[in-house]
Amino acid sequence: MKGHISKGVWVAKAIAGGELCDLRQNKGSRFKILLIIKITMTLFWIIIIGLALFFVVKYVKTKGGDQGIKNQIKCPNCQYEGEAKIYTKGSMGIEVILWFFFLFPGLIYSIWRLSSRYKGCPKCGYEHVIKQ
Repeated sequence: MKGHISKGVWVAKAIAGGELCDLRQNKGSRFKILLIIKITMTLFWIIIIGLALFFVVKYVKTKGGDQGIKNQIKCPNCQYEGEAKIYTKGSMGIEVILWFFFLFPGLIYSIWRLSSRYKGCPKCGYEHVIKQ
């Protein structure tokens, strides 16, 4: 191997196996590098979209919904009277896994979780409470 580096032809101790390689002759190394770049970019965008969705959900939680006296409920199940608790169906762990591996199912699952939120009894978790 010649020791000069010209216009990005030589890759030193990079992804292609830890040794100098000539990308013009070694097509397997070029494929590995392109594959890793594509995977890295995909993961980058999944993380960016996931963070954006996370902050949108946090914003909706803090800005949306009834506050204070409008949040008072009476539970016909356990006779609790007081403030309601907001419940979200589904699992945050499953949502994170779906977002990490599969973009589209993660989006569908997140939309379902957001649409299935309800105000319930903080004592027994009953969904069909009476608003006061």
